[in-house]
Amino acid sequence: MSRLRAACILVSALAVPASHAQPTAQSAAGYPNKPIRIVVTTGPGSGPDQFIRRIGPQLTRELGPHVVDNRPGATGGIGIEVAANALPDGYTIVITSGQVVTGMLMKTVKTDIAKALTPIAQLSRQSYLMVANPSFPASSVKELIELARTQPGKIVYGSSGIGGVVHLGMELLSSLAGIEMLHAPYKAGGQVMTGLIGGEVQLSITNILTAMPQVQSGKIKALAVTGLERIPIFPAVPTISESGIAGFDLTNWYGMSAPMGTPAPIIEKINRIATGITNSSEIKEALLKEGINPVGPHPPAEFGRTVAREIAMWDKFFKSRKINLSQ
Repeated sequence: MSRLRAACILVSALAVPASHAQPTAQSAAGYPNKPIRIVVTTGPGSGPDQFIRRIGPQLTRELGPHVVDNRPGATGGIGIEVAANALPDGYTIVITSGQVVTGMLMKTVKTDIAKALTPIAQLSRQSYLMVANPSFPASSVKELIELARTQPGKIVYGSSGIGGVVHLGMELLSSLAGIEMLHAPYKAGGQVMTGLIGGEVQLSITNILTAMPQVQSGKIKALAVTGLERIPIFPAVPTISESGIAGFDLTNWYGMSAPMGTPAPIIEKINRIATGITNSSEIKEALLKEGINPVGPHPPAEFGRTVAREIAMWDKFFKSRKINLSQ
């Protein structure tokens, strides 16, 4: 199977009310002349929230002042609905991750992203770690697959919910390896880690920062990196792709979008500034230490094409696996 990426994608969806006047291209000339609202569809302290606050000082210096507006809930749907009332004038930007894609598939996000938003830029890409309880017999993906084939449906993995990145990743691995594992959905990511450390579940997939102290303390063990490349933080941990599942690529993305109809000159200006910041030596070095890879400068339309491909890929995969997202 060719390279597969989980969309842990950064998208925003901002519908334009019919009563709102559309800004003209000329409105970009003096942009910005007031603070920009940055809607984050996850809560304070979440990955997207930490990301935008990390680049915040540079964003203020180069683009102007901004206010972060956290609107978590409904797999990103609440933040999207809040942003849907914004004018497409460049003064509302949305930051989110791939949870919006799964939210669309679960119907909690009701907005048609392709019709409601204009992509600005994909800003980052980061892998996850597949981790296990220290007592789990397998210490590699190869050993995991061999064990699962002798114990079909017996190995239990924990996730933060139906349709989330862990659920997606484990189902993808199961499909490619021809194995079956048991899914145990929790209500939150913190509960998954507690359950993993306590032995309630045997496996999970988690972000690098969450895993780092637990792996270093020996409370959990790292089996593999989910992206196509090893990461500097855990250089000895192989990728799933090099562990026998060629092309396996499960990554999360952070990015920016704006309401459909936002003038192209504004979109291009934000794109240039935001990607310049994430690829600056200062920010890039800090992000790499956290396992986050900045995405190089690219046209806004490329982000839109990436989002469309991911939505189509996961929709097809869910249907082929007959995954019920409404459980």
